[in-house]
Amino acid sequence: MQVNDAAVKFFGLPREKVHFRKERTDQREELTRLTPRQREVLQLFTEGHSAKEIASILSISARTVEFHKYRMMEALGLKSAAELIGYAVKRGISTQ
Repeated sequence: MQVNDAAVKFFGLPREKVHFRKERTDQREELTRLTPRQREVLQLFTEGHSAKEIASILSISARTVEFHKYRMMEALGLKSAAELIGYAVKRGISTQ
């Protein structure tokens, strides 16, 4: 018996009436999917810097910054830059 089935049985509700949240991994585990450089780029994005500004700060190309952003979104299963920023803010990655 799976956990979901046990919950349905415990609450005595029809399965179609019960909605289960998708289980999320521990926040610390999620952040370990990112490299230190990706976390650094993400922090600068959350502080409001553009890719070009981040590139200048980190002495890398703007294309590399965009590549880091793409890889972070892919690793975290996010579909937009807005979701990525929201993810970072919720987890306190920004220093501001």
